[in-house]
Amino acid sequence: MGSEELTASGVRVGVRPVRGQSTHFALPGHSTRAWPVVRFGERDYFVSAAAPDRVITADTWEPEAGFDHRATASGLLSNLSTALELAEATVVRTRVGFRPGTHDGVQLSGSIERLPGVVVATGLGSQGLTFGPFQGTVAARPAMGEDPGLDLSAFVPDRTQKPGRAIGSGF
Repeated sequence: MGSEELTASGVRVGVRPVRGQSTHFALPGHSTRAWPVVRFGERDYFVSAAAPDRVITADTWEPEAGFDHRATASGLLSNLSTALELAEATVVRTRVGFRPGTHDGVQLSGSIERLPGVVVATGLGSQGLTFGPFQGTVAARPAMGEDPGLDLSAFVPDRTQKPGRAIGSGF
């Protein structure tokens, strides 16, 4: 069941596209295979390594962009600013992706009271790659009729929506 089916059932979940831009760099002659993923919380961006000699930066959160798929100069500038230590690196490409975001920045996770058996798990935004497997594990429990093992009341999928963005997945 997708968001269209939920809407047709009278349930509105506030998921929207949030554009994110990442820039891929090559560092010929440097093995990045064992480099860690580094997440900088004060700006909510990350730098990660991709073997054999690549580094990826992602520093944009653009909820106002909708499904605009363009890589922009401001996105590239933002990603370049995170990679100042990589001044000699070659820019390989910039990519654009869309993350499911919510109106209040807090994930949607749990059952929908009006639709028994329906469980929603989305809205992690830029933290989906990090927290997605955990969110899926937690969501699978009520989908199978089990206790989720956590208090999901703050993440109720059909909660009242408030504008704004809170950084963090809420787990």
